[in-house]
Amino acid sequence: MPSRHASTLYYFASYLTVYFMSTNGLGDVWLRVALLHLLAFGMTAVRYTEQYHSIPQLVAGAVLGSTFGTAWYHLATTYINPVVQQQLSPYI
Repeated sequence: MPSRHASTLYYFASYLTVYFMSTNGLGDVWLRVALLHLLAFGMTAVRYTEQYHSIPQLVAGAVLGSTFGTAWYHLATTYINPVVQQQLSPYI
């Protein structure tokens, strides 16, 4: 508990969703976002149908993955990337 598969799938789906929306807006990328989340849901559903996880495990994994994916994107773009760029600017 929670499902690591669901956490990983929803982490990447959420991270890429926030990335696509911040660079292009939802109007241009809605199909990509829908496919990402459909893939994450489908793979998570397989974990349930094969009886590897229960629904609470999958929901907890999806919530955890989505939360960390979104948080990591904002943390990286707001705090980490500027520091790294500043440190590397003399060498680029």
